[in-house]
Amino acid sequence: MLDAKKPKISGRRKHSPNVYILSGLLWCKEHDAPYTGHTNGERMYYACGNRKKLGKKLSPCPLLKKEAIENFILDNLKENVITRAAIKKGLEYIQAEDAKNHLEDDIEQKQVEGQIAQSNLELNRCYAAIKSGVHVEAMAEPINELHERINKLNKRLAEIQRNGKRL
Repeated sequence: MLDAKKPKISGRRKHSPNVYILSGLLWCKEHDAPYTGHTNGERMYYACGNRKKLGKKLSPCPLLKKEAIENFILDNLKENVITRAAIKKGLEYIQAEDAKNHLEDDIEQKQVEGQIAQSNLELNRCYAAIKSGVHVEAMAEPINELHERINKLNKRLAEIQRNGKRL
């Protein structure tokens, strides 16, 4: 609905070339409306959505200078959120998770390799049974199932190895 109400120029919607990174993040307490980008000549501001809709007389909310409010927010983020300690803690967490994932992948890889070895052993027993006189028809289904299982396990092993290389 809001998009439909936006002014159009020559069949196209009006587009501001300026980036207002805080649009929709800042809110007017009085009108419970978002502040959005607003250009007044060469000056750039954030304006209450109600002010833009109803006008300055019905909604006399102050305009917030774009550069000033963005610098204020950025400075506060730098001081209180994006600190060296917070970044260091985040990197340590990522490294710990990465190590945990590698360990889990190593364990799963060993399990899958063990299952492949066990399946190959069973397959060799089936072939040995055929050599010792068991009818081929009787061994066809177990052999096919073992081949399918080995193929699935090999695909899983390749997937684990690919994932390990991406990290």
